Amino acid sequence: MVVKQISIELKNEPNSLSDPLKVLNESNVNIRALTISETYNLGSIRLIVDKFDDAVQALKTAGIKPIEAEMLAVEIDDAPGSLYKAMETIKGINLDYAYSIINQSMKKAILFLRFRDIDKPKQLFIEKGYKLLSSEDMRNM
Repeated sequence: MVVKQISIELKNEPNSLSDPLKVLNESNVNIRALTISETYNLGSIRLIVDKFDDAVQALKTAGIKPIEAEMLAVEIDDAPGSLYKAMETIKGINLDYAYSIINQSMKKAILFLRFRDIDKPKQLFIEKGYKLLSSEDMRNM
């Protein structure tokens, strides 16, 4: 199971985030998770959304180039030590980047993890009994 992520490169200037967010809003796409990073001249927004295909199409139609990537979405307990235990599962495997969200009503956190080769970490998490979420799960949250 994998979750699809959308990345968008943005100019690092005021209001550059408004255009893609407006497109997603007008397309009735709900953002489930996001992270924003920056370098001197450029920024990057990474999004997990409820309607991936609709989001990609709407962004392309608006002239915004979405970059697609597969992520592992790993559910962990929202408790001390849970992140450490999850990372121990993939010890020795290069993790490109990660971000997370908390589902307080379920006392769970969801880790979104990006690997160049997703197969080995995916198998390791499955073997350790972690629940991996899919794009369908993001739609139904």
